[in-house]
Amino acid sequence: MKNFLSRDEIDESRFEVGQCSKHGFFIAAQRTPVGWSYVSGCPGCESETKARRIFGQSMIPLRFRDKTFDNYLIENSGQYAAVKSCKAFVTSVCDNPLGGNNLVLVGKQGTGKTHLACSSMNAVVRKSYLTVRYATVEKILTKLKSTWTDNTASEYEVIERFARVDLLTIDEIGTYRSISVRDKDKMFELINERYERKKPTIFVSNLDLTGENSMESYLEERSFDRICEDVQVVFFEWESYRRKP
Repeated sequence: MKNFLSRDEIDESRFEVGQCSKHGFFIAAQRTPVGWSYVSGCPGCESETKARRIFGQSMIPLRFRDKTFDNYLIENSGQYAAVKSCKAFVTSVCDNPLGGNNLVLVGKQGTGKTHLACSSMNAVVRKSYLTVRYATVEKILTKLKSTWTDNTASEYEVIERFARVDLLTIDEIGTYRSISVRDKDKMFELINERYERKKPTIFVSNLDLTGENSMESYLEERSFDRICEDVQVVFFEWESYRRKP
């Protein structure tokens, strides 16, 4: 039975009615053979509190916290297809959080890749209350390098923080130009950890997929190989929103 009903829809011989000033009437208790079974409060308020807690831990940048599929500007067939692909990815994650599938968003700067990545995370939270986290490559590596002088967390513990969330977005793949061999090793540890746990990940980059200046060369083949096992790739080939007059 749905939680929110009009008052006359609720059989008060079987259910006790609660009322929330924000969400209206809801089933507060149900009669059982051994007595009344009560809920802790308004289910709508509880859901909103849970979502706020997840969003608070998500590290989604302020600019992108309110991004949704509905406020993504669609002006061509490519943008329509991009939104459709991201919605399909959200459905797959919510239906099977351990499906191990990945979403790669690649293309020109300013075309809405981060918007759709954050829209996807927002949709996953609101539909299934799964945990999400956003991070750039630079921020991940900075967190790891901070453990060299700060003994409050080890490299393993930092990787674990990113590995255990239900859905992780790794953005700005390619913009951290001083990436070293050791850095690539650490990115592999994280990507491989999520791969082995079958955790879905969104990868966002302005690079090509393969070739000289590509995600494959930037992350190295072993990481890229794991990304590609079960992946949906979306290409953003239109012009930047930011440069429009």
